[in-house]
Amino acid sequence: MLYAIPYVPHCQHMKPALFLFLTGLITPSTQASQTVDFPLEPAGRDAALGGLILTPDLPEIAALLPNQILRMEQVPLTDGRMVSLDLERLSIARHRFGLHVDGLATPGLIENLGISVWKGVVVGQPNSDVMLAFAPYGCRGWIKIGAETTHLMPQPDASGDWAAGHCILVTETMLIDRGLTPQIECAAVAPPGTNISTIQSQGANIDPPLESGGTCYVRTGSVAIECDDQFFALFNDLNAATTYVVSLWTFIGDRFATQVNTILTHPYLNIPTQGNDPWTSQDNGGTSSDLITEFQAAWVGNIPNDCTTAHFMSGAILTGGVAWVGVICGGDYNFAVSGNLFGGVQFPVLQQPLNWDFFVCSHELGHNFGSIHTHEFCPPLDECAPPPFFGGCHNQQVCSNQGTLMSYCFYCPGRTSNITTYFHSVTASIMRQEATSCLDLYASVTADSPQLLTPGVATTVTLTTNLAPSSPPTLHYDATGSGYQPIPMSSSGPDTWTADLPPGTCGDTPAYYYSLDDPTCGGVTLPGGAPWIVYTANVGYPAPFVVDDLESPSGWTVGSASDDATEGIWELVDPEGTIAQPGDDHTALGTHCWVTGQGVPGASPDSADVDGGTTTLFSPIYDLSTASAARVSYWHWFSNDTGPNPIQDTLKVKFSNNGGASWVFLETIGPTQNSSGGWVQSTFYLSDYLALTGQMQLTFIVSDLVNDSTVEA
Repeated sequence: MLYAIPYVPHCQHMKPALFLFLTGLITPSTQASQTVDFPLEPAGRDAALGGLILTPDLPEIAALLPNQILRMEQVPLTDGRMVSLDLERLSIARHRFGLHVDGLATPGLIENLGISVWKGVVVGQPNSDVMLAFAPYGCRGWIKIGAETTHLMPQPDASGDWAAGHCILVTETMLIDRGLTPQIECAAVAPPGTNISTIQSQGANIDPPLESGGTCYVRTGSVAIECDDQFFALFNDLNAATTYVVSLWTFIGDRFATQVNTILTHPYLNIPTQGNDPWTSQDNGGTSSDLITEFQAAWVGNIPNDCTTAHFMSGAILTGGVAWVGVICGGDYNFAVSGNLFGGVQFPVLQQPLNWDFFVCSHELGHNFGSIHTHEFCPPLDECAPPPFFGGCHNQQVCSNQGTLMSYCFYCPGRTSNITTYFHSVTASIMRQEATSCLDLYASVTADSPQLLTPGVATTVTLTTNLAPSSPPTLHYDATGSGYQPIPMSSSGPDTWTADLPPGTCGDTPAYYYSLDDPTCGGVTLPGGAPWIVYTANVGYPAPFVVDDLESPSGWTVGSASDDATEGIWELVDPEGTIAQPGDDHTALGTHCWVTGQGVPGASPDSADVDGGTTTLFSPIYDLSTASAARVSYWHWFSNDTGPNPIQDTLKVKFSNNGGASWVFLETIGPTQNSSGGWVQSTFYLSDYLALTGQMQLTFIVSDLVNDSTVEA
C-alpha cells in the first residue's frame, strides 16, 4: 500500500537518555577488598616460547565471581618475581551481549560461562597497567610494568579441549626474540563525499580531554559483532570462542567508557559454528578492504538490532584492519573489519599470525568514532609510522615508547611495548565529541515525539525518567514560530510525567521540546541540543494516494538487466503453501500476491524457490510531486531458515525518485531478521530519504547468492 500524506514532514524520532555518571564508571562496592591468591599454579616452562606454564585452579576461579574489589597476591612473573595486584571488576552485563549462534539467539550461555573481567595496577607500581579475565574456558590478559608487557595466554590441551587446557605467561621480549613481529596495517577510509582534512588540522588545537568522573554526559553506542568460520576454527569450541569475545570487548568497553564517555553495548554477537557462513572474501584470498565491501553491501541499512555500527571479527589472514572514519552519526558506512585474529595468544600482542585483537578492534572502532591515525594529524601526535604510511605533516620515522591505540608505534623496535593500551588525549577528545553530537545519553530518560497531530485535538505526551527533577519537567511548544510556550508537566506515576500538546489547526507545523533540571546534572533537554534541535510535527490527516491489493499486475513488472536467477522468478499468483511459502495472501478479500516461484502441490519446498542468482520486482512509477510528504506501507514474507545452508540470503527493498536511474535502500530483510516466514508489515516515510518527484518507484530484490539455500519471498 502506498500513501501520500499531506502535512506530515520529515521528523527524526529520538529517544534520548541520561545516566548519572559515577567516577570510573564502577559503582564502588560496599564490601571490603578481599585478598586472594592468583588462581593459576606454575607447572614448568614452555619449550617453544620460554614462558611459564600455568594450570588454572577452577574452584578458585569460580570463587572470584562474588567479588568486586580484590587484592590478588602471589602473581608470578617470568623472571621469578612475585607481585600483588589491586583489581576492580568490570561489568559484563553493562555491555548487554546478545549472543547468536549461527544467526539464532542463544540467551543464557554467557551468564553460565563463569567469566570475571578485571582491571587494575601492580601494587607499588602506580603507572602499571593490568587487564585480566578468568574463566573455565580460558584465562587471559596482560600485566604491563614500565616498558615490558607480560601476556597471559590460554591454550587448549592436546585434544583441543579448552576446559582442560593451561595458560602460558610470556613477555613481549620473549615473543620478539622468537621473530613474532607484526606484519599488519590498518586503513582508515573517508566515506564517499567526505574528507578528513578538518580532523588532521586539529592536533594542536583540540580541547583538553573532559574528565569522565562526575559528569552527566555519558553516551551509549551499540556495536553489532559478526564473526566468521575462520574465527571459530581458532577454537572449535563455542564456549571458548564466546569467552574470548566477551572478555575482549569488555576490555575494549572499559577504554571507551573511561576515555570516550561512551558505554558500548553488543545486542548482536554472532558466532558461526557450522562452517557455512555467508562470507566469501576471505575464502578467496581477499583483503580486509574486500571483506568490508562485502560486509557493508550485505548489512547496509539493516544492521541487526539497529546497532550504531557493525564490526567484523575475522580469523582469516587478511591485510589487518579497515574502517570508515566518523560514521557513528548515520549514513551507509558505519562498518569496520578486524582481521588476523588469533585466539591462542591474548591481546594486545600484535604478533602476526598470533593475536592483536585488543589493539585492532579498539583502533578500528576509534576510526568509526571519528579519529584518524596519530601520525596523520598536523602537527603529528607521534611519528612512529614508517614509509609508506607517512602522514601529510611528517616525513621521517621517529620512534617513541609512548604510542597510543590510534598509532603505528608497533612498527618501532619493542613492538607493542611502545604502545599504551589507551587512546591519546587528543584522539579521545575527538571521539568523545563525535559521540556527544549524536549518540543517546546512557539511561532511561525518554519522551514521546509524535510526528502527526490530529487537528483540533490535544495530544498527550509522556516523559519517563529515573532522575529526580528539582521541579516538574517542562514541555515547550511553538505552533507558529512566534516563540515557545512553557507547559508544566504533571506527575502521572513513578518516574512518569505527562502534558498535552495543544490542539492545532490543520496545516500548522509546530515544534516542541522537553526540559528538566536535575540537582546533580543541571539542565537536561530532549532532544539534546534544544532549543536549536527540536522535535517537529504537522497537523493534518493522512490522505490515501494509492491502495493496491495486488490482485492484478496494475503496472508492476518483473526483471532487471542484471537478474540471473534460474528459478524462483517473481510471479503474481494465488500462492501454493509450503513450509517456506505462504498459502494465502495478506488481504482480507483477495487471493493473489507476488511470490518467487509457484510450486506444485506436494512438491519439495525448494523445488520452486530462488536459485542461481537474483530476481527483481518493480512497482509502477508514482507521481508524488504535489505531496509534502509520503509514507509507503507494505506486507512482506521472507523465508530462508529451512533446508540446506539457512540464514544466508536477503530480500532487499529500494526506492527511486528518478524512475529507477538510481536507488536508495529502504531495508534489507534477512539474513537473520524476519527470515522465518510470516507476514510482516514495513512502513517508511519516503520523504525522509529523498525529495518527492513525479518519478517515484519501488523495487524488491531477492537473491540466492552464496551457497544454495531455500529462499522464498
